[in-house]
Amino acid sequence: MAKALYGFLGEPRASMLLKQVAELQARVRDLERALEAAEAEVIALRAIAESKIETTKLEEVRALA
Repeated sequence: MAKALYGFLGEPRASMLLKQVAELQARVRDLERALEAAEAEVIALRAIAESKIETTKLEEVRALA
């Protein structure tokens, strides 16, 4: 029974699993932050692209006049 409770390094398996869960949760938080930053960047780039399109259209209208 004692062998079933301890891992290779003598740590209880439950403790090892809890450490792994905590590490995975930290990694998920890091990935969520990176995703939020990427989404913000996409929104900013779309806004820039749209403003350039609007500027181009305005310049085309001015050229026609």
